Amino acid sequence: EALAPLWLERFPNFEKQTSHTSSRNKISSYDDVIITLDDLMPLIEGIDELSLLEKLEWSLIWEKLHALKGDLQIMPNRQKNLETAIVLISNLKGPRPPNNFRDVWKCIRGNVLGSN
Repeated sequence: EALAPLWLERFPNFEKQTSHTSSRNKISSYDDVIITLDDLMPLIEGIDELSLLEKLEWSLIWEKLHALKGDLQIMPNRQKNLETAIVLISNLKGPRPPNNFRDVWKCIRGNVLGSN
C-alpha cells in the first residue's frame, strides 16, 4: 500500500485492477504489470536533455539511467535488445561518466526504442 502512490506517480497510465476475491484494488498477478514504451519516454527524454548539456551532471543522469534499468528489468517478454540496454547501463556505473557516454547513450536509446 505504501508503494501504490509512488507507482501511480511514476506510471500514471497504469490502472489498478479489482480482484474478484476482494473489494480492494490490487494487482492480481505479475502479468497485470505492463510497462510500455510510452511509460519510458519521459525518462528517455529526460536523459536525452541531460546528455546534450556541455557539462554532464552525472548524478542526475545516473539516477535516471538506474530508474530506466529497473523499468526495463520488469518489462514482460524482454527481447535481446532490452537485455543489451540493461547490460550497457550496468557498465556505466561509476563516479563519473565515461568519455564516450553520449555514444553509449545513443546505443542504449536505440536498443530501447528498437523494442517496439
